[in-house]
Amino acid sequence: MTPSPDTPVSQQPISPVDPATRSKIQQCLLHWYQAHQRRLPWRDTQDPYHIWVSEVMLQQTQVKTVTPYFLAFLAAFPTLKDLAKADLDRVLKQWEGLGYYARARNLHEAARQVVEVSGGRIPGRFADFKALPGWGLHWLCRDEHRLWQAPGRGGRQCQTGPGPAVLPGHAREPQFRP
Repeated sequence: MTPSPDTPVSQQPISPVDPATRSKIQQCLLHWYQAHQRRLPWRDTQDPYHIWVSEVMLQQTQVKTVTPYFLAFLAAFPTLKDLAKADLDRVLKQWEGLGYYARARNLHEAARQVVEVSGGRIPGRFADFKALPGWGLHWLCRDEHRLWQAPGRGGRQCQTGPGPAVLPGHAREPQFRP
């Protein structure tokens, strides 16, 4: 079925790419990335807590804005346990200027839950992590390989079609299996 000219690009089906073309595109992207990548502090770590903080900060916020906040936040709360035991007002004060304060509240509450349930060890199972407050399925699918050294699905692969990601158990979810 051919989409009408009025169908937004985000709702048009994705055409399969032959393996040779896919490989060429991948090589071109990797070459470009190697030549133009920016040094970012969250790329220099394998610490899931640091990756988690960076991803939350980067939601709806530009990289150039996040970088100094990320460094200051980790200086104030170097570990998940430090964040969990901190007073929420202190967390919000540290977050001041990034906006979208629900992100900070959710991060703080999730940290408290992780410390309470597992002593500060970030869940090793996808299903346990997605139960924490503030985490969308799109983000989890995109970055699961960074947190759990698992092959990443990519946000679009966690969907059953164009449009927003759906949670497991949702009526549109039959293809998703974490």
